[in-house]
This record gives sequence, C-alpha cells and structure tokens, in this order.
Amino acid sequence: TLLAAFERVDLVHVDIQGSEADVIPAAADVLNAKVRRLVIGTHSRAIEQQLLGVRPGWGWVLEADQACRYVATPAGPALAFDGCQVWRNPRRLS
Repeated sequence: TLLAAFERVDLVHVDIQGSEADVIPAAADVLNAKVRRLVIGTHSRAIEQQLLGVRPGWGWVLEADQACRYVATPAGPALAFDGCQVWRNPRRLS
C-alpha cells in the first residue's frame, strides 16, 4: 500500500529488524513492477541467505552485499552491525 500512488520508485530502503525475508517476498509483485533499486538492511546471516536465494529468481541483480557482523559476548554472539544488500531491477531502468 505504501507504493500504490506511484508508477515508478527509484529507491526503496527496507530496514525492518528481522522481518526482511518475510516482507520482501510478500511484496514481490509491487517491487518487480515499480521499484528500480532495493536496499535491504539485514539482521541475520540466515535472512541474508534467504534473500540471496529469492531475489535472483525474480531477475534482479545483486549490486552490493555486506554481511552483518557479530561480536562475541558472555551470553553468546550478538549482532554488532547490520548487513546490507543492494539489488537492481533491470526491468525498471527507464
């Protein structure tokens, strides 16, 4: 619904704290039809892997990929830095 009023969107930045792998595939039709580039803040390596498996099947091109980083703590690994994936939709270049 956020993109409903727009015919074309140059950039969508998604940073939804762990729900990326659920929301992005659910929005596939709108993203494919309207969005040129998608920047996704990732919050786990599992999510990064899921997105890497989904997006290329839609024909999108991965332009940049920075894995999230963890640090060791007494309670176990903790996310220190979000990851980031940048995707280009070749169907929406013009």
